[in-house]
Amino acid sequence: MAVEPPALTLLPTDPPLALVAVLGLAPPLCLVALLGYWLYRDAEAHGTRAPILLVPLALFAPFGPLLYLSARRDWERTRTKTERDRRVETVLVALCTAFVLGVILTPPDPVTQAIALPVLTLVALPVAYFFVYRDGWARVRSAL
Repeated sequence: MAVEPPALTLLPTDPPLALVAVLGLAPPLCLVALLGYWLYRDAEAHGTRAPILLVPLALFAPFGPLLYLSARRDWERTRTKTERDRRVETVLVALCTAFVLGVILTPPDPVTQAIALPVLTLVALPVAYFFVYRDGWARVRSAL
């Protein structure tokens, strides 16, 4: 009687573990998707010839988003921000803040961090709104 090896699955089959796995994977995937969209829209607004080529480079290069932000400092903006751009920036700032706060405030348990991340994102949304919509970046720059 031959014993069949267990099938390999990407996600756990136990319902509570699968829910935690999906909750743990959704925010990082959402962050990468939103960051890619924002990079494309921002490069396009600054008059870049091929903004679609900058997205994978900025997303997957080491320190890519930081290098992009450093390089775009000298670029002239050719299009004003739309309401959609501001919303995406607000959610991006909230997600990045939630990731940082999650590392600092929660124990190094991935399950706890996956559970705390949506709550921290909701807490960070008003701060992100202040920075994006109420010109908080200019206030911080002038204070420094």
